[in-house]
Order: sequence, then C-alpha cells, then structure tokens
Amino acid sequence: MSRIGALVLCLWLQLGVAWAGYIEVDGMAERQLTPDSVRLTASVSKLADTPTMALEEVGKVMDQVLTVAEQHDHAARKLVAGHVTVAPEYRYDNRKAQLLGFKANRQVTMVLPIELTGEWLQQLAEMGMTEISSPHYFASGQEAFRDRLYREALADAREQAEVLTPEGQSLGPVEFIVVNAGPRPMARMASADSAGPIRPGQVTERVQLRVRFQLD
Repeated sequence: MSRIGALVLCLWLQLGVAWAGYIEVDGMAERQLTPDSVRLTASVSKLADTPTMALEEVGKVMDQVLTVAEQHDHAARKLVAGHVTVAPEYRYDNRKAQLLGFKANRQVTMVLPIELTGEWLQQLAEMGMTEISSPHYFASGQEAFRDRLYREALADAREQAEVLTPEGQSLGPVEFIVVNAGPRPMARMASADSAGPIRPGQVTERVQLRVRFQLD
C-alpha cells in the first residue's frame, strides 16, 4: 500500500471510530511453559451375552488398574474412575438388527508427573485397557499463570486503542470484553518406553481479548 493510501485508510478509520463513539481492538499475550504433568485417559470395553457379564469383564480389568494405582501415591491422589456405560450391541444385515450382546465400558483418568508417562502408558496397555487417549500435557500453576496473561492482554488492547483514538477524543472506560484463551500444545511425541522416549515439547499459553472502549 502506498503512503497516501495508508493515510487515507487511517483517516477513514478514525472518522468511523469517532462516528461510532467507541473503538474495538484485540489484545494478546502469550508465554511458553514447560509441562511437568500429564493427564492420561484410558478405557476398556467388553462384549458379553448379558449386561451383568459385560460389566464383570470390564470390572476385572479396572480392578487391576485401581489396585496398581493405589500402590503408587502419585497416581491414586488424582484418579477418577466413575464413568461406566453398558448398552446392547447390534449388527445390521439387510436392515435387520441382530443382537450381538451387550457392551460395557469403563474409563479411568489419572494425573501423573510427566516423567511417568511412558511407564503408565505401557502398564495400562498391558493390564487390558482397550483404548488410550493421547496424553494431555500441562504445567503446574497454569491457571494462575493465565490470570497474568489476562492482565497483559488487556494492557496490550489499551495501548492499541490509545494509538487509534482520534484527535480531540479520549479513551473512556471498557464497555465489554470477549475472551478467547487456551493452551496450544507444540508438536509432541508420546509413546511407551518400549517404543521410544517421551518428548512432550512445550505448551504455549495464549490469551486473546476483544475489548471495546468508549470514546469521550
């Protein structure tokens, strides 16, 4: 864009802002964090002739997982194993439903020190968990750190708004704020020790605010 074009655009924006009586800007702040914890989620599904038999089968696997977890304080302190479902399983042939049995599912979620990721991925697989979700890595105190990013993003928005405020007007109070925040994991690898080391990378915590300021 030419210099004249840029000046015309700037003047047009300022006139529009002055007419509207407010100014909206996006403020952003982000920092990279080194993860030190991991959340693992795994489930086991079994098909049997009756709901009771299916629940018994998944219960055997889950009992083993809970027993091992209770022997390790780091796993038992942050463990949730309350998710249970059982439902009929059908096969459809020429639009006719054939009952195959009943499928039961139980799920466990645990939070561990990151250095134990590979060990527990392998143990969960060996104990019979039929599905293991991708590990979720995070840093301790990440929520508290986000509060700091909110303040930095708001300061960034205010700085931009002050630059864009037309001459003869002053920046007034905030009318509203729309928040868009969340962690953005960097490229990572996660596998059991037998398949290679764990390389979780870093987590980029980002906060973006859409802020509307009044113009006085």
